[in-house]
Amino acid sequence: MPIALNLITMSSATSAKSPQAFRILARIFDPRIFALAATIIFVAYNLVVLHHMADTASGRAALVKADAAHYVRIAREFASGNFSMDYVQKKPHRQPLYPACLAIAVKLGGGYLFWLGTVNITLSTLGFLVLYFGLLRLGCHRIGAAIVGILYLLNPFLHPLTSKHLMTEPLHVLLMLVVIFGAIDWMRTRRPLVLLFTTAAVGLDYLTRPNGLFVMASLLGSLGVADVCSWIVRRKLPSLRWIGKQALLYAAAIAVFLVVATPSWLPRLHYFGSPFYHGYLSNYMWVDTYDEGHVGQVYAIYHFSDYAKSHTVGDAVRRMASGIWRVGFFIPYRSEGNTAALYLLALAGILFVIAKGPGEYRTLVLFGVVQLLPLMWTNMSNPNFRVPYAATFPFELIFAAFVLNKLLDRFMPRSAWISAGDTLPARPPAHG
Repeated sequence: MPIALNLITMSSATSAKSPQAFRILARIFDPRIFALAATIIFVAYNLVVLHHMADTASGRAALVKADAAHYVRIAREFASGNFSMDYVQKKPHRQPLYPACLAIAVKLGGGYLFWLGTVNITLSTLGFLVLYFGLLRLGCHRIGAAIVGILYLLNPFLHPLTSKHLMTEPLHVLLMLVVIFGAIDWMRTRRPLVLLFTTAAVGLDYLTRPNGLFVMASLLGSLGVADVCSWIVRRKLPSLRWIGKQALLYAAAIAVFLVVATPSWLPRLHYFGSPFYHGYLSNYMWVDTYDEGHVGQVYAIYHFSDYAKSHTVGDAVRRMASGIWRVGFFIPYRSEGNTAALYLLALAGILFVIAKGPGEYRTLVLFGVVQLLPLMWTNMSNPNFRVPYAATFPFELIFAAFVLNKLLDRFMPRSAWISAGDTLPARPPAHG
């Protein structure tokens, strides 16, 4: 964080003296040059790390330890031509999209772990490109987009999951960035195809991790709340025709989600009679410890009635308060190493948005918080860092970019860049 802020301060001071500084910075942060250089360095570094992992016994064991072994086993079934999804009978908490990605590497690389590892490197690299060019498309300063891109590439949470362990997080982060940019574009343009594309991306995220079901509910719920708040602020109710069109559009969005998610819900409906059954995962909702919840791979044995019998309202309040603190503050701060630059910038961005808007970013805050609520509630019984931080990380990137853009607009105004002969993308009009 100090490096980024020093860069802004030094650049603004220098540029005030000479337009030449803007020309130099414009060349350094030219998107074509920066994106290409950052991608090459990131991919090359991770390929070296991955080669070392795949070349040693301890490294190979680390690549496929714990949950990763399940994904590799399912991937090999897919690669062998078994698409019956019968793995669901034993592992209903596993989703098929990430193993399907690994299956491509199994076929092309003959099962060698190095080629399986390149899947996560590819996914993390795509995540960077979606983030960087998505921010530019939103109208962000190229320096701000570059700083956030660097924070993504250097993130200490993402790094080991890119080249040291075969897990779903790089795919989840990539898809959530697509969802977030799609949601912002929908709120600004109201183009129906954008909403349908966004919910299709949520469907893919659900095919990656069961939490995608909460993401879908949170997205549509937040967009609906934003519509209602807009009516209240304007003191004008929409016409019944408009309400009908919106209801049809939201119904179409749900239909798109369900169609995309068919490889998940159809096998569960066939084997368990419940389309959204994910085995023992729901145990964590109603127990206090990991050992109580992790009782088996197939069936959930605890329900709300079990929790209600042994807990008071005060217990529930304390549990949720602890989850809010850990998931919303402690885990992201601790997951980012010594500086926590991304988290602090994102927190500043969220506070700014809540205080001053714009409306679409306030809705994004609501979306981000609501999709975290189940993770906050279950953090007591499933106290890991990986799942909650992966859910906050994509939102942090967007809000960090937002506040950096505000700082750069103040210290390095766009008019100075234009007068120096550079062109920046026009800022899209805000909606709401």
